Amino acid sequence: MGVYAYCVVPHAHRPPGDLVGLNGSPVELVEVGDVGLWVSTTDRPEVSIETVQAHNRVVEVAVTEHVTPVPLRFGQWLEDPGQLPAHVSEHAADYRDRLSRFAGCLEFGLRLIDPEATDEARDVRESVPATGREYMQALRESSRLAEQRRAYSETVASRVRELLRDIVREEKVETAQTRHAVLTVSHLVAREHFDEYRERARRLRSVFPALRLLLSGPWPPYSFAV
Repeated sequence: MGVYAYCVVPHAHRPPGDLVGLNGSPVELVEVGDVGLWVSTTDRPEVSIETVQAHNRVVEVAVTEHVTPVPLRFGQWLEDPGQLPAHVSEHAADYRDRLSRFAGCLEFGLRLIDPEATDEARDVRESVPATGREYMQALRESSRLAEQRRAYSETVASRVRELLRDIVREEKVETAQTRHAVLTVSHLVAREHFDEYRERARRLRSVFPALRLLLSGPWPPYSFAV
C-alpha cells in the first residue's frame, strides 16, 4: 500500500467524510505547512478510463466557490507515504502561488477548426519527386503552405485574444496542432465572467464563419497546473 495524491488545496480544506477515490479508498487531507493534499491510501492504480474518472471526480469535489485546487496529473503515487511531506515542502511556494492565481477560477477550452483543411504541409518524402529540382520545388511549396497556416493561426489567436483578454486571467495556447485545428487554447476564467466568456466566445462564429467553434468547460485548471 502507498499513498495516491489527487490535488493540492489550501490548509484545512478538508474533503467530505464520505468521499472515496481510487479503488474505493477514502480521501483524506494531509497538511504540510500552509498547504494540503487530498490523498488516498491505496495500491498503485492501474491506468484505465475508470481510474482517470475517479481521479477527476475527487478533484472536482475539491472545487468550491472560493477554492480551486491545483490538480495533479493522474498517477501521482508514492510507495512510501513518508516521502510525501518532503515532496510537498519542496514545491510549496509554487503550490501557494497557483492556489492564489486559481482562486475563484476554472478552465475553459476553446478550439477553432477548419473542416475543409487538407494536409497541405505534408512531408515531401511521402511522394518521391523524380528529380532534385522537383524535390526542391516540392520542399519550397510545403514550407510556403506551412508558413501560411502558421500566419493564419496567429491571426486567429490575435483576434481571440483581442475579444477575450479583459475577462481572461491566463491563457495557454497548444502548439501541437492537428491538420484541421487552427487554434486550440485554454483560458483561466473567474466565475463572475463565465457567462460573458461564453457569449463573447460564441461571437467568433461570426468573426470566422468558415471555422467551426468548439467550446468546453468549465473544469479544474489542469492545463495551468503543469
